[in-house]
Amino acid sequence: MSTNTSTTPADTGSCCSLSSYLQIIGISFATFFVLFVLIRSLRCLQDQRAAAIRGGHQAGAGGVVSDAIAALPTFAFQGSSDGSGKEKGNSMECSICLSFVVEGEMVKLLPRCTHSFHQGCIEMWLKAHPTCPICRKEVIGPIDV
Repeated sequence: MSTNTSTTPADTGSCCSLSSYLQIIGISFATFFVLFVLIRSLRCLQDQRAAAIRGGHQAGAGGVVSDAIAALPTFAFQGSSDGSGKEKGNSMECSICLSFVVEGEMVKLLPRCTHSFHQGCIEMWLKAHPTCPICRKEVIGPIDV
């Protein structure tokens, strides 16, 4: 009696099909990863373009560009007291440092909302924030009428 110990083609087929499936799965994951990275990069570029279109904003910091801060109107504050130590009706408090603005101190005006602050206080604020500390209106942009 002789026994036939040869392998059938069905035995080798299951091994090859498993490796084929693994290759397809690997290629699929690699493709999805590449697409994910590309889409994320495009979104980042769109965010940077949008910030540039709004004008004056730094791409990553969230504040206002130094040139735009320097272009804001600056003037010496007038009329906080009448010389006798009593406050006149047009005194002003800087809402950033919470102290009164003394006559002759330099202040900056935010044209879109007309709020004013000590020059140094608002410059420091605007380096980190693109909005007014009081009303949260965007500092850079067209003036509302």
